[in-house]
Amino acid sequence: MTSEANEVAAGSPRYRRLFGWFLILVCILLIFWGYNKILPVERIDQARWGSAENAERYFSRPIPTAQDIESYLLNATILISHPPGGNAVYYFDAPYHFLKWRNFNLPTEDVLEGTWSIDWHLLPMELNGRWRVALEYVICTRSLDSLPADVPFCRSVETLSPMLRFGLNPEYRVGNVFNLSTNGSVPFPLPNRTPISIDGLLAMEKARSER
Repeated sequence: MTSEANEVAAGSPRYRRLFGWFLILVCILLIFWGYNKILPVERIDQARWGSAENAERYFSRPIPTAQDIESYLLNATILISHPPGGNAVYYFDAPYHFLKWRNFNLPTEDVLEGTWSIDWHLLPMELNGRWRVALEYVICTRSLDSLPADVPFCRSVETLSPMLRFGLNPEYRVGNVFNLSTNGSVPFPLPNRTPISIDGLLAMEKARSER
């Protein structure tokens, strides 16, 4: 056996030990990284859901995928009616970008730009001794009126109808219903003290154009 072979044979246990420590370090990093991705166990109570059938339906519900969410939001208008806190209209004009027509009891109205992203977590669920670990997605939005500005507003996507629990009485419609644009101008003053709807705003827009 040559001297080079002897060196490799003598050194191989050391390399194996280093490789083992490397694998242990990787496992530790994965554990700490994934810890925040795992939610507390949701134990489904039949009394809360009113019946065994409702509890089973919630436990077995299909959860939207990231692709489902992206397809749903592309070229979509979502209206939020939440008086007296304010009303708002979102238009998702491009992947991971949206426009927001707002009037949250502010002295001025404008159209803001914002971005959104998709994250995920694991949701362990238990119902009558049966277990399910669901991969649930989260949508996070950022815009200039976010408070604080450097912290995204995130919510879990449990269903696409109504989408994301954006607010009270959300409405969804495909397309840029109110022709919002990045120039910041508003189509007309957005009511903020009374409930609104997409059809109601379209009727207001038509009435203003006929004057």
